[in-house]
Amino acid sequence: MKAIIIIISILIQSHLLFSQPILVSESSRFLQTPDGKPFFWLGEANVVILADAGSDQSVADIDGDGKEAVTLDGSDSYSQSSSIVKYEWTENDSLIATGKKATVEFNLGTHTITLTIGDENGNTASDKVEILILSQSPNMLKNGDFEDGKTGWNPRPYVAPEANASFAVENGELHVSITDGGTETWHIQWNQLDMTIENGASYNMKFDARADSDRTLDAEVGMQGDPYTTFLDDTVNLTQQMQSFSLNFTMDSPTHTQSRLNFNLGTSSHDVYIDNVELYMTSLPTGISKEKINEYIPKEFCLMLNYPNPFNPTTIIRFEMPVAGNIRFEIYNMMGQHVRTLVNGFNNAGVHQINWDGLNENREMVTSGVYLCRMHAKDAVLSQKMILLR
Repeated sequence: MKAIIIIISILIQSHLLFSQPILVSESSRFLQTPDGKPFFWLGEANVVILADAGSDQSVADIDGDGKEAVTLDGSDSYSQSSSIVKYEWTENDSLIATGKKATVEFNLGTHTITLTIGDENGNTASDKVEILILSQSPNMLKNGDFEDGKTGWNPRPYVAPEANASFAVENGELHVSITDGGTETWHIQWNQLDMTIENGASYNMKFDARADSDRTLDAEVGMQGDPYTTFLDDTVNLTQQMQSFSLNFTMDSPTHTQSRLNFNLGTSSHDVYIDNVELYMTSLPTGISKEKINEYIPKEFCLMLNYPNPFNPTTIIRFEMPVAGNIRFEIYNMMGQHVRTLVNGFNNAGVHQINWDGLNENREMVTSGVYLCRMHAKDAVLSQKMILLR
């Protein structure tokens, strides 16, 4: 998206007309498109100033708070005769930022941003860019919290002949029992298959993991068949304490419809425990249609299982809203007594999360036990049990 002011006195034959911005080559009497293709011209031409607000951006609300920071970039703006001294970013005629690059926080929805630049000679130009902030997409994985056993995961996880391991779900988490880790990390694998990873999109992978003793774990997203190209390949350090990990990547390869999320667990004989595995698209592929955006909007109200569960002292509660509206979250004990109101107010559509720190309305610690989280939204009333172990 480029806007250009051209002062030009020129005779061009009609068959030479073209839609790209015109640049002048001072060393010859030709016009050039930005890719360097020459066009014959007569007379004089002078490109004064060009504003470039960058490409349109679609970004997902990663943490579910209804807003996301986006970097606006006017670095490709151009002035032939003098330096650019002014960069102003506005929305609805209100100034929101200044500078060649600016990071701005936007709420959910579509934002049309105008960049206005000015050079030392008083020439100005402007350009527009569209910023789309989407609700976080649903988790691309099935049964990432293992509440439904091993359902959704590869029923035949790979264990090389050189290794020995077994896989079981215990207390709501995956336990990989390893007696021989083999000699390569890929000698023991746990994965979920048949995902589509789209070119130009960005993704965030999250999971909790611990081990019987200090060791490493390789987390991958990539092709599930030969040549097994990886789009994300990262190594994390595990301890005996459950840790949360967050890994990001952008899909630079062509869209791949048979991709897998994979944990490589070989080389070490220390057992591994994995829980709350998630994979989200955090920015949409370039050029995605507005119709397809609807695929990333929740279709119904949903209250997901909290994690960790059991917990001490804090747990995260995730929920989905297909439309914006008022919502109320309340905590009750198993005697039906009200313990705490966590949320009571308006929320945007999308995927959200809230925390409960194990305190009641008086900010006092509650005792260990089973508690009920109840969500009220429009006509929906949803509940989940949570276990607090102090």
